Amino acid sequence: MSGNPIEQRLEIQNGRAWIHGLGGEPEMDLLFDAESGQWAIIDRKRQSYTAFSEKSVRHLSEQLELVAPLVKGLGEQMGGLSADQRQQWGRLLENVPIEQINRLKTTAKKTKLAAAAKPQRIAGIECRPFKVDSSATHLDFCLAEPSAFALPEEDARTLARMTESSQGMIQNAGSLSAHFGVSLAAKDLTKIAGFPVSFREGESKSGLELQFLGAKNAAKPLHAPDIPSSFHQEKIKLW
Repeated sequence: MSGNPIEQRLEIQNGRAWIHGLGGEPEMDLLFDAESGQWAIIDRKRQSYTAFSEKSVRHLSEQLELVAPLVKGLGEQMGGLSADQRQQWGRLLENVPIEQINRLKTTAKKTKLAAAAKPQRIAGIECRPFKVDSSATHLDFCLAEPSAFALPEEDARTLARMTESSQGMIQNAGSLSAHFGVSLAAKDLTKIAGFPVSFREGESKSGLELQFLGAKNAAKPLHAPDIPSSFHQEKIKLW
C-alpha cells in the first residue's frame, strides 16, 4: 500500500478482540466477543455504541431485499412529480433516499472482483490482495489466513471466530452491499476469505494497515474497551 496508512492495532485477550482508534478516529473503538459473536462500535465522542452480529446483518439485508422492489417502483413513479410533491412524499417516507437507492442498484451491477496471483507481506503478515471496482466505489484490501498470525492457542481461536463471523456477515450482506453500490456474485463472495490486514477506499494513497498486538508480546497489560452504562445504543439504519 502506497502513502502513509493509518496504523490499526488489533489486540486479543481472554476471548475478546478489539481495535482502539478505529479508522484513525481516536475516540472510536471496535470490539468483538468470540463467545457471543457480538460486535460493537463504541463512539466515545457521541457517547454511544452500535452493536451488531451475523444475525442482525442478515436480518437487515433481508428487510432491504423485501422493500427494494417497492422503493424502486415508488422512485420511478415519483419521476413525474413536481419538486414540491416529491418533497412531500419524502417527508411521508421519512426521508428514504429513493433516487439514491435506484442509482446504486444500477451501478452495483458493474462491480468486479479481482484477486492478485501473488501474496503480499504487510506488517510481517502474508496476505492476498483483492480489488473491488464499480462505478460507485473502488476498494483495495489484503486478506490473511488466521494461521498467518502465529498466535497462542486461545487467541488463535478468538481470531478464527472473528474471521468466521466477518465472513458470515459478508455472505449475508448481498442486498446491503448493493445498497451502497457494490454487488458481487455469490461465487465471488466465497473468494473473500481471511482477516483484513490492509484496506483502502477510492483513489486515496493512504488507508488502514493492521499492526498486530497480542497479549503475548504486549509491552503493558491489555485492556479491552468498555461500554459505559451511560452510553446510548444506536441501531444500524439503512438511511
